[in-house]
This record gives sequence, C-alpha cells and structure tokens, in this order.
Amino acid sequence: MERRRPGTLTALAVIAIILGSFGVLGGLQRVAGLVLQPALSQMGRIRDSPNASPQMQQQVARQRAMQDDMQRVQRSWNPVMWVIAPTSIVFCTCLIIGGALCIKLSRTGRKLLVGTCIAGLAFDMGRGAADVLMTMQISRVMQDHMASITGGDPGAEMATGVMSATMGMGLAFVGAWVVLKVAYHLWVVIYLTRRPIEDLFERGIGI
Repeated sequence: MERRRPGTLTALAVIAIILGSFGVLGGLQRVAGLVLQPALSQMGRIRDSPNASPQMQQQVARQRAMQDDMQRVQRSWNPVMWVIAPTSIVFCTCLIIGGALCIKLSRTGRKLLVGTCIAGLAFDMGRGAADVLMTMQISRVMQDHMASITGGDPGAEMATGVMSATMGMGLAFVGAWVVLKVAYHLWVVIYLTRRPIEDLFERGIGI
C-alpha cells in the first residue's frame, strides 16, 4: 500500500527545487560575469578628459587608479570564482533532481539530496567566505583611495560613508543567507536520515 508523504518532506523537497533553480541561474550569472569581465572592465574604464583643468585631470587619474586596483583585486579572485561557478551549477542541479525525486519517494532521490546537503554544508560556507573576503578587500582598496580623491570634501566623505555602509549591509546579507542555507542543509540531513523517513522511502513508490 502506498504510504502518504509527510508535509515536512514535501516542503523540504520543494525548497530544494527552488534553491537549486535560483542557484543554477546564479551560477550561470557568475560564469557570464567571468567571461565578460575583461570587456566590461574596458567599457567601464574612466577616460581622460583633454579639455578638463589640471586639477580635474589629477582627480580623474586618482579615480582611475582606484578602479584599476579594485579590478586587480577582483581578477586575483578569478581562479577561485572559476571553481565556484561551475561547481555551484552542478551542486544546485543535484538539489533540483534530489528534491524532485524525493517528492516521488525515490530512495535514490533521498540519498542524492542527503549527500548534496552534506556537501552543501562545506560548499556554501566556502562560497560565502570567498564572497565576503573578496568584498572586504575591494572595500579596503576603495577606502584607501577615497581619502585622496575626496580631499576632505564633506559631501564626498558622506558619499564614501554611504558606500561603506552599503557594502557592510551586503556582507551582513551574505552572512545571514549562508547561515539560513546551512540550517536548511542540516535540517534535510537530520530529517531524511531518521528511521521512520528511511522506512517511508523503502516502502515508497520510487526506486
């Protein structure tokens, strides 16, 4: 006789599919960003203004130096990001497949989702740490340069403070998101390895 699927199991499986779908899109976006990074860097590069005053030209040179240093930091992280991006796509695809199979009470799906979530504990923390460290390094470069660019102007210093606060909020969001995902992975692993749930899959309708 077919066993009824618990609501908690359904919720965990659906969340896996949703997280996996967004994760695949995010991974593809990372890959596209890495591929297009050289072209985008050139397009966004600050240009000289021949008709500008010497003081303005000096300001432009400082801004370009800051831009170059920030891009240099970003490029130094490219090898790490090239590992993270495709790995993220594979990992999130496994989440989608595992979640979909768990809805069908597939034993293979349960094993796949449990294994993926165990790997996800390390992967999400590593990816989050890489994002935070890269952002902190870029923020540090920006702060070092902004002191000479603003020249003590109150309005410019306020804008710098706003940008720093925005980066801080972004880092806080990344940290909170990583904590939530780690909590989800732990919940999946603990729930799907309980004996009654294992028995449910053994007597379920899937292989």
